[in-house]
Amino acid sequence: MSNLAYGYPRGDRVDDGPAELAEVTFQASAEFLRRVATHLLASAAAIEAGPVDHLHLRDSWPGWADDMPDVVVMPLE
Repeated sequence: MSNLAYGYPRGDRVDDGPAELAEVTFQASAEFLRRVATHLLASAAAIEAGPVDHLHLRDSWPGWADDMPDVVVMPLE
């Protein structure tokens, strides 16, 4: 089974950008969840260190495959 990420929209759907989510559910392997956790911690450090536009899990994980959900981190503006 592929790793999946589910999201539930909050309010109106946004077609030209990310939708604000009320909840995110991961149905995933322990390895995928550890990779997401590592990505989130590294992204937090990068955001604290300096200007960051956004960071993708797919860019930080050499084993990432196209059938996996990407996790994108963006700093608060």
